Amino acid sequence: MDLDIFDHAVKQGRNATDPARKYASYAKAFNIYRGDFLSKFSSESWIIPINTYYHNLYLETADALIEYNLAQNKTSAVIDICLKVNAIEPYEERFYQPLLRCL
Repeated sequence: MDLDIFDHAVKQGRNATDPARKYASYAKAFNIYRGDFLSKFSSESWIIPINTYYHNLYLETADALIEYNLAQNKTSAVIDICLKVNAIEPYEERFYQPLLRCL
């Protein structure tokens, strides 16, 4: 399942010591995420913790990718990441600052 691949890629990114491997793992996870788990049933009490867990992992991957790309001076990549995050999570203000800086 995509959830397993996503979770595994995030864990690989966390454990990687090589920045390139860390970036590749986080990029894989970031590109898999499409929004909340079972969004049509998001009001169900058993889904809320699962949504929160995977959503927080997604934001963690976005933070790591932005940090990596800023260090590499890859502003277009930062813009793409921020736009994708803002489309999924428009109220997470911390992703607007790097977007504006890079624009």
